[in-house]
Amino acid sequence: MTASEVKEAEVAPVVVAPVGSSLEEDDLLDLEDRLNERISALEERVGVLELKIIDLEAREPGGTADEVGYDPSRTTLDAHVVQDAVDELAARLSRLEKKGDMGEPGEGLFRIPKDPPKEQPPVDPQAGPVNPPPRR
Repeated sequence: MTASEVKEAEVAPVVVAPVGSSLEEDDLLDLEDRLNERISALEERVGVLELKIIDLEAREPGGTADEVGYDPSRTTLDAHVVQDAVDELAARLSRLEKKGDMGEPGEGLFRIPKDPPKEQPPVDPQAGPVNPPPRR
């Protein structure tokens, strides 16, 4: 049984007679058969899960970006694996960098490090922080 079969396998609930009613011998044998079938199905599922755990424990911690799934539904990316998403973003950034001047960064954005830095005024070490944090 594969992992997807285990996931899809339906273990039917066992219905027992209402409290106070008596079961005939045939009903008891039928109930016993259904319980045994359910136990067998559950044992098989547990066996598959144990093998999955052993497989996961044998892997290197963290895995690689090729092994980690990614849901792009909230983005404009097409990738479904982290490594592909990183590659897609790197390609987009490369295209932007090749365009040259992208203008001044907007609020909340930053300048790409290869851009020449703006001239900063000299710093007076005695002056302290320009914008000290507020006192609490």
